[in-house]
Amino acid sequence: MTDWALESGQNGNRIFDGHFRIRRWLRRPLLVGGRIVEKSTLPTDVYLYDPPIFLRLHKHGGCFQLLEPQSQWFLMHWEKPAVDFERSRAHVEGLLNDAYRLIWRHPLRYAKILYRNLRT
Repeated sequence: MTDWALESGQNGNRIFDGHFRIRRWLRRPLLVGGRIVEKSTLPTDVYLYDPPIFLRLHKHGGCFQLLEPQSQWFLMHWEKPAVDFERSRAHVEGLLNDAYRLIWRHPLRYAKILYRNLRT
């Protein structure tokens, strides 16, 4: 649970603030800021701060909703939500790593989209 700090929440909720890690071969990992709210009786809520562009291009990129205009926080919508911190963190890191690898496996397919999005 490195890079994650536990804050006490209200109503028995636990709030974890930290960074999701994107593993890169022979390089330092990329970090994406996040928050996971573990609720006592409900599934977790997962938030990402300014998700990388390659996640937005992933097939599950639409699962992230901007919380409010002019904000950089996104809420993740789940089909089958996780119920605890560890499962939530592992799922999101898997999704981020999959999106990162997809871009580098098929760079020409995504180069034009990435270039257009990086310029705006």
